[in-house]
Amino acid sequence: MASSLELNLVRHVRIVAYLILGAAFFMPIADFFFSVWPVQRELAYRYGAVTLMASTVSQLVLTLLFIYALALLAEDRKIIAACGIAGVLIAAILVVSFGAFAMDAWELRRRLEGAPLLRMETATLQAALKIVSYAAVCVVFTISARRALTTPKDNRERGANSGSRATNTAE
Repeated sequence: MASSLELNLVRHVRIVAYLILGAAFFMPIADFFFSVWPVQRELAYRYGAVTLMASTVSQLVLTLLFIYALALLAEDRKIIAACGIAGVLIAAILVVSFGAFAMDAWELRRRLEGAPLLRMETATLQAALKIVSYAAVCVVFTISARRALTTPKDNRERGANSGSRATNTAE
């Protein structure tokens, strides 16, 4: 368990850190929407939008991890729950997007040949790997947040105090 000085430091820094990390989380989302606006129905546009989303999600997941770590340190159960919900939402969006992306990639592949086809297949593979891996990471992340919320506080304190009791009995 962290010392009282460390906990006091976390409590003083957490609001500012949440603001900075919140901005770091929401700015890529805003950038993505401004990049794809106005929405179009063209195949190449949809393919490009999902490819852009696959690149944007890495920053979201990393920032979400930092927010989650801070929430665990500060024992902010509401923020831990919000991180778990965000993980589920990101995973769901990625899974739905993957289905649409696969259909668009299949259709686009039929329209291309030669060098453009090779570049498109490479980009498709990269985007698909990002989407699938980050969806899996978000599921694992959500499971971790759920476990952190369901762990009773007295069990966390007992685990922390058991180490301090052992050192006290040794003295």
